Amino acid sequence: MKETFKCLYEKYNFDLFNFLFYMVRNREQAELLSREVYIQVLNSYDQFESKSNEKIYLFSIAQQVAVDRLKKKKRQSLLCSKEENSPLPKEIAIQDEKMRRLFKCIGQCTNEQRSVLVLRFIQKFSIQETSDILGCSDRKVKTEQRKGMMILKDHIL
Repeated sequence: MKETFKCLYEKYNFDLFNFLFYMVRNREQAELLSREVYIQVLNSYDQFESKSNEKIYLFSIAQQVAVDRLKKKKRQSLLCSKEENSPLPKEIAIQDEKMRRLFKCIGQCTNEQRSVLVLRFIQKFSIQETSDILGCSDRKVKTEQRKGMMILKDHIL
Protein backbone atom coordinates (compact mmCIF):
# COMPACT_ATOMS: atom_id res chain seq x y z
CA MET A 1 0.00 0.00 0.00
CA LYS A 2 2.80 2.41 0.92
CA GLU A 3 4.49 1.91 -2.45
CA THR A 4 1.19 2.31 -4.33
CA PHE A 5 0.46 5.55 -2.48
CA LYS A 6 3.96 6.87 -3.18
CA CYS A 7 3.52 6.07 -6.87
CA LEU A 8 0.14 7.85 -6.95
CA TYR A 9 1.64 10.88 -5.27
CA GLU A 10 4.65 11.11 -7.58
CA LYS A 11 2.55 10.54 -10.67
CA TYR A 12 -0.31 12.95 -10.02
CA ASN A 13 0.60 15.46 -7.31
CA PHE A 14 1.54 18.30 -9.69
CA ASP A 15 -1.66 17.98 -11.73
CA LEU A 16 -3.78 17.53 -8.62
CA PHE A 17 -2.35 20.64 -6.99
CA ASN A 18 -2.88 22.68 -10.18
CA PHE A 19 -6.48 21.53 -10.39
CA LEU A 20 -7.13 22.51 -6.78
CA PHE A 21 -5.29 25.79 -7.24
CA TYR A 22 -7.52 26.80 -10.15
CA MET A 23 -10.60 25.71 -8.25
CA VAL A 24 -9.99 27.55 -4.97
CA ARG A 25 -7.72 30.31 -6.34
CA ASN A 26 -5.44 30.21 -3.31
CA ARG A 27 -2.08 28.46 -2.99
CA GLU A 28 -2.29 27.72 0.73
CA GLN A 29 -5.82 26.37 0.42
CA ALA A 30 -4.78 24.21 -2.54
CA GLU A 31 -1.94 22.76 -0.48
CA LEU A 32 -4.27 22.00 2.43
CA LEU A 33 -6.84 20.46 0.13
CA SER A 34 -4.17 18.35 -1.56
CA ARG A 35 -3.30 16.87 1.82
CA GLU A 36 -6.96 16.27 2.53
CA VAL A 37 -7.34 14.44 -0.77
CA TYR A 38 -4.43 12.15 0.00
CA ILE A 39 -5.78 11.46 3.48
CA GLN A 40 -9.10 10.46 1.94
CA VAL A 41 -7.28 8.28 -0.59
CA LEU A 42 -5.39 6.53 2.22
CA ASN A 43 -8.59 5.98 4.18
CA SER A 44 -10.61 4.67 1.25
CA TYR A 45 -8.08 3.05 -1.07
CA ASP A 46 -9.17 -0.45 -0.08
CA GLN A 47 -12.59 0.40 -1.58
CA PHE A 48 -11.01 1.48 -4.85
CA GLU A 49 -11.75 -0.96 -7.63
CA SER A 50 -8.57 -1.82 -9.46
CA LYS A 51 -10.49 -1.86 -12.73
CA SER A 52 -11.15 1.87 -12.36
CA ASN A 53 -8.72 4.53 -13.53
CA GLU A 54 -6.66 5.69 -10.55
CA LYS A 55 -6.30 9.21 -11.97
CA ILE A 56 -10.07 9.55 -12.31
CA TYR A 57 -10.48 8.16 -8.79
CA LEU A 58 -8.01 10.71 -7.40
CA PHE A 59 -9.48 13.68 -9.28
CA SER A 60 -13.05 12.77 -8.35
CA ILE A 61 -12.03 12.97 -4.69
CA ALA A 62 -10.19 16.25 -5.38
CA GLN A 63 -13.18 17.73 -7.16
CA GLN A 64 -15.50 16.90 -4.27
CA VAL A 65 -13.05 18.29 -1.72
CA ALA A 66 -12.71 21.52 -3.73
CA VAL A 67 -16.45 21.97 -4.17
CA ASP A 68 -17.04 21.32 -0.46
CA ARG A 69 -14.43 23.99 0.37
CA LEU A 70 -16.01 26.48 -2.04
CA LYS A 71 -19.46 25.89 -0.57
CA LYS A 72 -18.11 26.33 2.95
CA LYS A 73 -16.35 29.56 1.94
CA LYS A 74 -19.56 30.85 0.35
CA ARG A 75 -21.58 30.05 3.49
CA GLN A 76 -19.00 31.80 5.65
CA SER A 77 -19.01 34.91 3.49
CA LEU A 78 -22.82 35.00 3.59
CA LEU A 79 -22.76 34.74 7.37
CA CYS A 80 -20.20 37.50 7.65
CA SER A 81 -21.97 39.47 4.91
CA LYS A 82 -18.59 40.84 4.01
CA GLU A 83 -17.79 41.16 0.31
CA GLU A 84 -14.40 39.63 -0.29
CA ASN A 85 -12.43 40.57 -3.36
CA SER A 86 -9.69 37.98 -3.13
CA PRO A 87 -6.38 39.03 -4.62
CA LEU A 88 -4.81 36.96 -7.32
CA PRO A 89 -2.21 34.45 -6.22
CA LYS A 90 1.39 35.54 -6.79
CA GLU A 91 1.88 32.94 -9.49
CA ILE A 92 -0.94 34.36 -11.58
CA ALA A 93 -0.17 37.99 -10.81
CA ILE A 94 3.27 37.75 -12.38
CA GLN A 95 2.00 36.11 -15.55
CA ASP A 96 0.82 38.00 -18.58
CA GLU A 97 -2.41 39.95 -18.76
CA LYS A 98 -4.31 37.22 -20.64
CA MET A 99 -3.64 34.68 -17.90
CA ARG A 100 -4.69 37.15 -15.20
CA ARG A 101 -7.95 37.85 -16.99
CA LEU A 102 -8.58 34.15 -17.58
CA PHE A 103 -7.95 33.34 -13.91
CA LYS A 104 -10.35 36.08 -12.80
CA CYS A 105 -12.99 35.01 -15.31
CA ILE A 106 -12.90 31.39 -14.17
CA GLY A 107 -13.91 32.76 -10.79
CA GLN A 108 -17.13 34.08 -12.36
CA CYS A 109 -18.24 30.55 -13.28
CA THR A 110 -20.31 28.24 -11.10
CA ASN A 111 -18.48 25.43 -9.32
CA GLU A 112 -19.68 22.94 -11.94
CA GLN A 113 -18.57 25.11 -14.85
CA ARG A 114 -15.22 25.82 -13.21
CA SER A 115 -14.67 22.10 -12.57
CA VAL A 116 -15.44 21.25 -16.18
CA LEU A 117 -13.29 24.04 -17.63
CA VAL A 118 -10.29 23.24 -15.45
CA LEU A 119 -10.55 19.48 -16.03
CA ARG A 120 -11.09 19.82 -19.77
CA PHE A 121 -8.77 22.65 -20.76
CA ILE A 122 -6.13 22.89 -18.06
CA GLN A 123 -5.85 19.25 -17.00
CA LYS A 124 -6.65 17.99 -20.53
CA PHE A 125 -9.18 15.31 -19.54
CA SER A 126 -11.52 14.01 -22.22
CA ILE A 127 -15.27 14.56 -21.97
CA GLN A 128 -15.70 10.94 -20.84
CA GLU A 129 -12.99 11.23 -18.17
CA THR A 130 -14.46 14.52 -16.96
CA SER A 131 -17.92 12.99 -16.68
CA ASP A 132 -16.44 10.05 -14.74
CA ILE A 133 -14.67 12.40 -12.33
CA LEU A 134 -17.75 14.57 -11.80
CA GLY A 135 -20.13 11.61 -11.70
CA CYS A 136 -22.41 13.03 -14.37
CA SER A 137 -23.31 12.41 -18.00
CA ASP A 138 -21.26 13.44 -21.02
CA ARG A 139 -24.16 15.69 -21.97
CA LYS A 140 -23.96 17.53 -18.63
CA VAL A 141 -20.21 18.05 -19.15
CA LYS A 142 -20.80 19.47 -22.62
CA THR A 143 -23.56 21.75 -21.33
CA GLU A 144 -21.48 23.09 -18.42
CA GLN A 145 -18.50 23.50 -20.75
CA ARG A 146 -20.58 25.53 -23.19
CA LYS A 147 -22.04 27.71 -20.43
CA GLY A 148 -18.61 28.25 -18.88
CA MET A 149 -17.10 29.17 -22.24
CA MET A 150 -19.87 31.72 -22.78
CA ILE A 151 -19.07 33.30 -19.41
CA LEU A 152 -15.37 33.40 -20.25
CA LYS A 153 -16.12 34.91 -23.63
CA ASP A 154 -18.35 37.60 -22.10
CA HIS A 155 -15.78 38.54 -19.46
CA ILE A 156 -12.58 38.24 -21.47
CA LEU A 157 -13.74 40.22 -24.51
